[in-house]
Amino acid sequence: MEETGKSQIYVDEDEIDLYELCLVVKKRFKLILAIFIIAVLSTGVISSIMTPVYRSSFIVRVPTVSANSNEQIISIAETEKIINELRKLIEDGRTKDLSEKLGINENKIDELTSLTVEVPGNEKNFVEITADVYKPLLVNDLEKGILDYLNKNRYVKERVSLRRESLIRLKQDIQAKINEIEGLRDFVIGQIKKGKVKDLGFNPIDLDNAVINLKQRLNNIKNDIQLLRGFEVVIEPAIPQKPVKPKKLLNVAIAGITSLFFGIFLAFLMEWIEKNKRVGVRRDSSAEASE
Repeated sequence: MEETGKSQIYVDEDEIDLYELCLVVKKRFKLILAIFIIAVLSTGVISSIMTPVYRSSFIVRVPTVSANSNEQIISIAETEKIINELRKLIEDGRTKDLSEKLGINENKIDELTSLTVEVPGNEKNFVEITADVYKPLLVNDLEKGILDYLNKNRYVKERVSLRRESLIRLKQDIQAKINEIEGLRDFVIGQIKKGKVKDLGFNPIDLDNAVINLKQRLNNIKNDIQLLRGFEVVIEPAIPQKPVKPKKLLNVAIAGITSLFFGIFLAFLMEWIEKNKRVGVRRDSSAEASE
């Protein structure tokens, strides 16, 4: 019975505390409302006057050793490192250096706010470059400028040049081998027609098959040489129509919720300060009365 009475007391105290909390909110409602309105309006105004930021992306294919191979001349990690050099220039505010590297007017390049690079999904030979700009049309200049910047990189040019030279040498070796086999085939056929050779020890048709295989390989190498162009854009950037920043509704919503919590906290803080002042005054009055 005694425990039931204690529980009842606790419940009553909790109810009283909740009631008092509601009274505090009601008492300071104008303060809470004022903070809410000021926060929402100021956030809305600031978001409206902020310069809109637009975002666009394009996908670049990294150079590979051949059209049918995933072996890269320039790795994804190396490509990301080269692009991140541009990102560092943006972060450091080195507009002039950035303008020179991309071949874009300095006034235009100043409209570029950020540049990121990542691998799209599970792709192995592609990177996605994303640019945030103040003016949507700048993305076309950025696509051309970044592609030129990648292909004119000294390291990239050396690697591509070495691969081209290797393919050219291989083409010459295969062509020489084809000429050698065709010469041997013609000689053997001539000897057979003259009746000078009875037992060759091999089938002359094998020579024809070898020539066919080598010619097919030669054609593949010629195609690889033609397709060896360095970095290539495979998906063009779209001109953005809607800004990604600022997110006005989201900003206003966050400001509204935050201001409500802050207003309620401030209301209770002011009530606590007033309550302590009243307690102090009572103590002083009691002390004077006892004297």
